[in-house]
This record gives sequence, C-alpha cells and structure tokens, in this order.
Amino acid sequence: MKKERAIIIKDPRLRRIRNEFRNLLQSWTSKVRSDLQDKAFVYIENHEDDKLREINIKVSNLDIMEEKSIILCPDCGRRDQDMVYVPTIPSTNEWNVPNPYATYTHEWICMDCNSKRVHIADLREEILTGMTMMDIEEFLDRLSGGEGVGLSRSGWKCNGYEESERILFEMGIEKDTQGKFLELCGHYGGYCDCEILLNAA
Repeated sequence: MKKERAIIIKDPRLRRIRNEFRNLLQSWTSKVRSDLQDKAFVYIENHEDDKLREINIKVSNLDIMEEKSIILCPDCGRRDQDMVYVPTIPSTNEWNVPNPYATYTHEWICMDCNSKRVHIADLREEILTGMTMMDIEEFLDRLSGGEGVGLSRSGWKCNGYEESERILFEMGIEKDTQGKFLELCGHYGGYCDCEILLNAA
C-alpha cells in the first residue's frame, strides 16, 4: 500500500476475535522462534557455522515479519489496538534531527502512537512559524553557556525548564511558541534544561 490507512473495529465481539487471532499468531511466532533457537544451540555446540548462520537469518526474518505485521505496534508493543498503516517516514526531519519513527517503513502502528507521530509533525511545523533555525542555535548556545545551565565535570544546576523559559523569553519568543518548543524537546527526551543539552550534543 502506498497511502496511510486505518483499520478500526468497533464491535466488541469482533475486537475480541481480532485480539485472540493476534495472540494466536504471537504464540506461533514465539514457538517457531524458540524451536529455531533450540536448533541454534545444537549448531553452536557442534561448530556448524553454516547451519547456525541459516538459523540466524530465519530468526531475523521472523522478527522483521512480526514487526511489520498488523499484530503488534512496534513502538509501544501493544497487540489489542486498532492499527494505522504508515508508509515510509523520512529518517530525519527538516532540522536534520533523527526521526524516532524512522523505523516505520511500510509498517502498522497503533492509533495512539500514530496520533503522537502526527501531533509531533504538526508541532514542528507550528514552531517553525515562530522560531528560525538560528533562533534554536542561539537558544542552545545560551543555554549551554555561562548564563544557562553551566554543564561541567563538577556538576550543574538543574531546575526543570527554568533557564530555557528565561532564555526564550529574553530572545522575544512568544509564550505559545515557547510551550510548543519545550513540548517538542520533551518528546525527544529533553525533560529539563540539562536533558535538552545532553540530547542536543
């Protein structure tokens, strides 16, 4: 498929059947994987490298098939959710920041994870209307400098987003854009001033 597509099942009985079917498929893949790994141990003991390589390829293919199937969300691991088919997602965004959803190349993800993906994409677009790349670079420079967190080997001071909010305010960034920018930072693991710098490094 080339386009994004959602499969939503509202009937509780059909949802139960779907979930049981997914559990059955998961049990089957677990059994096949376990059998292959048992064979692998025998091949390791007997030093049969060619056969071991074949087993490793089969296990890898099985893992890929399971990850790309509709039976589980590769992001959160849930198996009981309605799913959305997601075509290829670029590996980096317009800021050259690695995309955490880049592994979704022709894959199914759950509705919740897809909503987060769409929300973050919208958030990036909204931020770019209130901040430029030069603004972001200036913010990071100031946050890492003497007026910011002051990271050093002896430690640093950390008070949530206190320094980030102060610097963004001094730069003249609107309050709404500040909130969106810090939400995006949090999504990428920057849950405080220190973490923003550690993730930007």
